[in-house]
Amino acid sequence: MVPPLPPESMKEILEYLNDDMSALYSCVFVNKQWAQVALEILWRDISKFSDQYIFSYSAPKIISTLLSCLPKESKNILRNRGLKIPISTKQPFFNYSGSCRYLDISFINRMIDLIVIPIKSSIKYNNNNNNNNNNNNNNNNNNNNNNNKMGKRSNSGFIDKFTKYLVKQEIYKMFIDQCQTLKRLEYRDKDILLPYFNNSEICLSNLCELHCNTTLLSGTFYQLASICKSLEKLIIEDCSSDNEGLATLIEIQNNLKSLKIITKGISFSKGKFLGVGRSNKNDFNCRYSKIATAISSQSKSLIHFHVGGKLLKAIPPENISSLSNLQSLTITFHDDIENILKLSTFPKLRELKLKLIPQLESVIQFISRTEGYLETIHFEVPCVYPFNQIPLFNQTVAKYCPNLKYLNTWFFNQDVKEFKQLFIACPNLETLSVASYRYDDESYEAHINEFLEILEELEIDLKLKSNLCKIEFYYSWGIDVDVLEAFLWKRKERNQELDKSLQQPLLSFYFHSSFVYRSDVDFADYLELKFNQFKREGLVKDFGIMKYDGFK
Repeated sequence: MVPPLPPESMKEILEYLNDDMSALYSCVFVNKQWAQVALEILWRDISKFSDQYIFSYSAPKIISTLLSCLPKESKNILRNRGLKIPISTKQPFFNYSGSCRYLDISFINRMIDLIVIPIKSSIKYNNNNNNNNNNNNNNNNNNNNNNNKMGKRSNSGFIDKFTKYLVKQEIYKMFIDQCQTLKRLEYRDKDILLPYFNNSEICLSNLCELHCNTTLLSGTFYQLASICKSLEKLIIEDCSSDNEGLATLIEIQNNLKSLKIITKGISFSKGKFLGVGRSNKNDFNCRYSKIATAISSQSKSLIHFHVGGKLLKAIPPENISSLSNLQSLTITFHDDIENILKLSTFPKLRELKLKLIPQLESVIQFISRTEGYLETIHFEVPCVYPFNQIPLFNQTVAKYCPNLKYLNTWFFNQDVKEFKQLFIACPNLETLSVASYRYDDESYEAHINEFLEILEELEIDLKLKSNLCKIEFYYSWGIDVDVLEAFLWKRKERNQELDKSLQQPLLSFYFHSSFVYRSDVDFADYLELKFNQFKREGLVKDFGIMKYDGFK
């Protein structure tokens, strides 16, 4: 008989199934040892069940398990509210809530809403008078009136809000009491005072990641600040007010590396206030002054910063520019962010991601103040103006970004010189997202053939060994499939003649927007058919047409 694996070895093996909940769940039924290890991984983050299972299927099982594990005192509290909780004298086989490392309050609230609210759910009312309800109509009316007075359910058959609140509170008390080391917490429910529960000082003391919003009371954040001092990642969603408690939580951190803040509020257009109430635009500058000051206090430790939302001036550019050690900057405001780029210098920056592009000149100047570490330049919406700055943009990238791996840029047939400089100066480039544009020739149409000619010339004449493996085409492009196929075959033949270390990587092609081709057939279907053929023949690694996740 083969001896059982040590628990450490088994856990290491089953960790490879972490993203396959179905396979991991099947391990529970092998034997007791397998079950212990598999359940520990499964219950580390139960919100993953929503990714791979139908929510209405998994939620009853999870909540039923949690309710059965509640301590006796909690069960009695819920029974007194009329909920029928399973009675068991046996200890649970496994400490489910104690294995939790990633707790998402919103996910569990949704499960509780689904299971607890409907009367016909698996959690039923314990009404001793129901056996006699059919005696006569008067008894029915009396029983219904009594239930309503107690607040246990309404005439529509729903559990009252207080009972639902108690279910949430008792479940979260159990999590906090039994979980010794919570690593990530998603917490947006102001009615559940997690940091005040017993054992919160132990459970939350090593918290590394917190997702929250400003609906939580300042007092809740103050209590969190007294416990959690080692946050590495903080995500503030729906930041709609200047919360002093949240500001304190930010300031108190010893090792905050990543901060994301999405502002909510009223924006301005063309210098006019859009809304009601105060109309002085200056009143809204630095709307979150306490939070902004707290962010500046973390200037030495923060290396990842994401700011966006609807209220551009909630966090002033001066506070953002103080984060001199940033390696990653993401800005997703819908307004002009030119002032942020003009005032900021981030010499160690490796990643720049913008939702919208301001005047290209400010982007060019911003890049020129970096010190060669940039690896990613990404524009979510690559609409640019003025066009005449594009050659200078490509020159600047070539000069200041030798380590670039991902780039959004634009192509025009008169910019070939600057485009070549990009490839030569950025040998580590892996993904090129290129948009077409027209400058002074309205009849011009960017053509993929022109792009391929440049790439072929660089690979053959200059013997350039490239890491380029993915090309994304934005907007309108012409394409000749026969020319593309010939290019791919010649490229494959050249690779076969070279030593493996010198071979060019297989390319992947993605077409994001409409491409131009005049044909009597449905060209998108035809192109997909041809690329499937290219993939089978080993000419391309992958492809996508119109619907590609990489363009989010």
